[in-house]
Amino acid sequence: MKTQELVNRVRNEAQHAWENITDQYSHLAQLKNAAFVAFKPSEGEALEAGQGNGKDETHWALLPIDSYEMDDQLVINVEMPGMELADIQISIDGNELVLAGEKRCPPELSQGDQKFSQEIAYGSFERRFALTGQRLKKTGYETHYTHGVLSISLPYDGEGRRDTVRTITVQ
Repeated sequence: MKTQELVNRVRNEAQHAWENITDQYSHLAQLKNAAFVAFKPSEGEALEAGQGNGKDETHWALLPIDSYEMDDQLVINVEMPGMELADIQISIDGNELVLAGEKRCPPELSQGDQKFSQEIAYGSFERRFALTGQRLKKTGYETHYTHGVLSISLPYDGEGRRDTVRTITVQ
């Protein structure tokens, strides 16, 4: 193969690789939204794992939601696989629904001698999203956590107040 042919081939392959990278980055940028949530390890877990060296050990994961109106209520479904009910907190702060909690690393994984990969995010998190313009009732919220999906039903009421903080119990 002649030198010029080799240079052209390398240039074409590099251009193809660059286009592939930029396409993937563009796709990621489109996905970039509030569904990407920071999971921060608790201080104790970070020290146990030998991560107390000042490095940022934040992991990012998706916490996607679907929301829709049905009958006189707002329904929100959140994918939260691997969570325990006791580790999920829901509140309404003004015009925002706040989901917070902690996804704990299973003991058998934290005691492993050698990790080959860790793509699942563990740690504490918080996700906020704006509620619709309608006012919510102060009571009557319903929640269910089934198969890793948290469903929240918030009934509308023309008299609800947005400037209060309310806590919702997960069932």
